[in-house]
Amino acid sequence: MRTLPADHDDSEAPARLPPDDYCEGAADFFDLDHKMVSSSERASTLKQLAGEIDQWKKSRTYFGKPSPDSLVLVMPEGYGKSHLVIDLIKRGFKVVFCAKSHAQLDEKEFGFRHQYDLNVKRFRSKRQNFRSQLELLGIPPNDFKFAETATINPYAMPKVKQQESIRALDDLFVKHSCAHNAEDFFQEHYVEFVPDIMNPLLNDADVTLITFASFQAVTAIYKTSWWKGLGLIEKIIPANEDTGKPEKKIPFKKIAIIYDDPDRSDVDWLRQITQEELEKLKEINDRLSAIC
Repeated sequence: MRTLPADHDDSEAPARLPPDDYCEGAADFFDLDHKMVSSSERASTLKQLAGEIDQWKKSRTYFGKPSPDSLVLVMPEGYGKSHLVIDLIKRGFKVVFCAKSHAQLDEKEFGFRHQYDLNVKRFRSKRQNFRSQLELLGIPPNDFKFAETATINPYAMPKVKQQESIRALDDLFVKHSCAHNAEDFFQEHYVEFVPDIMNPLLNDADVTLITFASFQAVTAIYKTSWWKGLGLIEKIIPANEDTGKPEKKIPFKKIAIIYDDPDRSDVDWLRQITQEELEKLKEINDRLSAIC
């Protein structure tokens, strides 16, 4: 544990420690190696931290032991977590920055793009696009609910039942005296909408912005798919018909995924699901499907 200087003022940058009952096994996450200090030392502390993260990535070791899979860094509000992003990008990292809401991402996008002159990519899903189109019509997006099917994976986004969703949209348009055809509107703004997925061979974004919910949905099943979806693939080696080797996707060597001020529920899903737990979830879903 790093010690504080003798002249440290705790009232300026108080340490935010997690509650004892944070979640199962979470205490291991908070064996902090950095406790943030006074404002005069913030910039150098963050730069040093970025350097150590870079070294962990390169050497795969940490004080002679295997490097941790992840780092949970707890900082006071306004300390300068965004500066850490800048320092990581300078060291060659591709950064995925996650926040709770699009309002928070709007703020981050402005800062990264206009204050720091970074190449920023904003990830929007089909659902987010659809709700934003409703908002443009003056309809509160929360008034509409997609009809969904049950999903085995508790962190994956449920599949949309299109016809039931279109009927719900039609009822909403009648309620708000909207002249749009529900089926055409759904087809254009949901079915035919293509999320902003960059060509990985041409991707030059420094940081990708995405909500917690979208990130969980995107990363729930296939890792290589979300590498591609977030523009994190450095190159693709085409399939070789002569040797029978399949296409191979290679991600960037240094990727940092940053969660901005997550709650307990935002990080609980990151815990690995065992095969036994997965089978129990499937059994429960099967029973519920049979009842419904």
